[in-house]
Amino acid sequence: MKRTVTAEAPCKLNLHLRVRERRNDGYHSIESIFQQISLSDTLTVSLDGNRGGCSVVCPGFDLPEVNTVSKAVEQFRIATGITDGIAIRLDKRIPAG
Repeated sequence: MKRTVTAEAPCKLNLHLRVRERRNDGYHSIESIFQQISLSDTLTVSLDGNRGGCSVVCPGFDLPEVNTVSKAVEQFRIATGITDGIAIRLDKRIPAG
């Protein structure tokens, strides 16, 4: 059985961003001031019931095989234990950059 969820991914505008010291977990602490604006991307995620596999489609963009979405899927799998195939469609309306 295919299960699908669609959600909006809102845009924010960084008014201030300062990268601070590196933490023990390898990430950096940050200071940020931002404002949410009215743009958003649409993300549709489907579990297809077949084991493994991940496809990411973003109409109008040529994505590398490994990208931020596919990396997030791997972290999601680790956190949830879900092994179903995952199909993702990202409809971009937020300009890159």
